[in-house]
Amino acid sequence: MRCILISFFNSDNIGDVIIANTLYEFMKNICNTEKISYSSEPFVYTDINKMYIRNKANIKNLVKIILYRIIIICNIEKIIDYYREYHKSENINKIEEKIVESDIVVIGGGNMIFDATKFSRSASGFKKIIDIAKNHNKKVFVISIGIGPFVTQIQEKQAVEVLNRCDFITFRDSKSLEIYRKYYNDKNFFLTIDPVFMLPCYVSNDNNKKEHIIGINLFDNRLAKVKQKKKYNEVKKGYVELINMLLKNTGLKIVLFSTALNDYKVIEDVYKKISTSNVEVRRISGFDDLIKLYNEIDLLIGCRMHSMIIAYTQYIPVIGLSWQPKVDAFFDIINQPKYVFRYDRIHDNLKQILDCCVLKLNNLKHEKEKIQSKLKEIRTNFKINEDIMSKLIK
Repeated sequence: MRCILISFFNSDNIGDVIIANTLYEFMKNICNTEKISYSSEPFVYTDINKMYIRNKANIKNLVKIILYRIIIICNIEKIIDYYREYHKSENINKIEEKIVESDIVVIGGGNMIFDATKFSRSASGFKKIIDIAKNHNKKVFVISIGIGPFVTQIQEKQAVEVLNRCDFITFRDSKSLEIYRKYYNDKNFFLTIDPVFMLPCYVSNDNNKKEHIIGINLFDNRLAKVKQKKKYNEVKKGYVELINMLLKNTGLKIVLFSTALNDYKVIEDVYKKISTSNVEVRRISGFDDLIKLYNEIDLLIGCRMHSMIIAYTQYIPVIGLSWQPKVDAFFDIINQPKYVFRYDRIHDNLKQILDCCVLKLNNLKHEKEKIQSKLKEIRTNFKINEDIMSKLIK
């Protein structure tokens, strides 16, 4: 059996790349699997340990801005639009060739369909792939997918309608499943887990460290289309208050980082407001860098869901700052809903966050034992994906 796996193989978000690679490792042990990136460059893949360097990204963005201005001045937008459409159709044609050659299409892993503005239609890109697969009578398995949030009901319905055309669906969290169930309840759909929960533990668990370190993973809310300067400044102020509060009450070293390169602007802005040598900014350019950091920290306060899932698989206790329902869903999965707080309401929860930190740091050995036990239970929920693949390859 030949299978195509379509996932986030080309991304500057470490979490997405780990999802894709974890699924690929799972799939290739079952059948002959070829991978395709769920992006505008479907045959370009990110090296999990060599993410783009931010300076290069800045230069690239500057070149784009200059070219865009030249385009406007020269009035050649129509030529560029034509090229873009041609490039898209070329990619779609190549994807279609691969789908025709395959027996099964597997697509998913990560938050593939969501809309941050009322004008976007993220389901449309997903629909193109499903249309091709169904036109060629291919079985489609949507695996460990997340959907939402959506701004309008139309966006939500379009997402669910395209999913309903697939043969099997597994949702990575209950909140995504709830959206689907609002419209359909008679399909082969199941609740599973995010593939990243299946990561083995790579860190050495030393419970007798002389010095504890807190890792804080920050999120730039402007990436979620919240572009108002006031909102950004409020969130940034909350981050600064949180760090100052931890420094004052724990005296521990703090490392600021992100698993998404685009977050480093807010990290830099926050770091400028902190006047102490006890805070460090760590640039994470790949999986090895992240595991190296996780070998050092004893507690993670995180915004990015996959920074927390990966930490959890390394037996590191986590406290969440939620900016999307999927973050809350993660804390429901690990059965710790009282350890997640709104990222834009940090000021109102400073004492509670501090109490959570102190509790977990004072009971590290017990916390790690609880994580190990819970992980075993969580991982059993991935088996449904194995069962579905067994049915498909018969």
